[in-house]
Amino acid sequence: LLLAAKSKKRKAIKDEERAFTIQKAKTRQEIQKARLEAIDENKTLDERIEALQRAADLEIATTQDALDMQERKLAAKQAEVDLGESLAEDFDELAQLEVALIDMKTQSFQTQKRLATELETLTNEQIALDKKAANEKTKGLWLWAVYLLYKRCLAKKVKQEKLLLLHKLLLILTKQHLKHYLRLAYL
Repeated sequence: LLLAAKSKKRKAIKDEERAFTIQKAKTRQEIQKARLEAIDENKTLDERIEALQRAADLEIATTQDALDMQERKLAAKQAEVDLGESLAEDFDELAQLEVALIDMKTQSFQTQKRLATELETLTNEQIALDKKAANEKTKGLWLWAVYLLYKRCLAKKVKQEKLLLLHKLLLILTKQHLKHYLRLAYL
């Protein structure tokens, strides 16, 4: 009766492993597709970040499922060993299952760190682009403000030296602004 229960439990775990192996392969395929999207520079940074986050979520969920399965295998083997009729091979197998669980956890930590670093890199890239766009907008506003001030001074017939200073400032800002846009046009 005890032998039949052990055999039934082993069979259930093996069946679960087979089903999980197929599901894991499908998930790996989804993860790979998402990772390819994340490195596709034709996509926006937001799309790339979203794809990488999707890959990270799938990776974490799959890894957790694998860890849970390994813990169930270990618990089942431990229950067998605890029955007291174990051979040296049973203890060896128990030790191998424990080592495999530890290795899986270590690999999980490394994977999570790698994904976090990749996400941080893309997020920092997005922040830098947002900052650059804000700076360009500010430069454009400064240019417009100086232009309006220059026009106002012309209309009020302000002293020639003040008008000359504003004119020079306007030329400098315009030149910097044009250089930036010309540089963008040739990228």
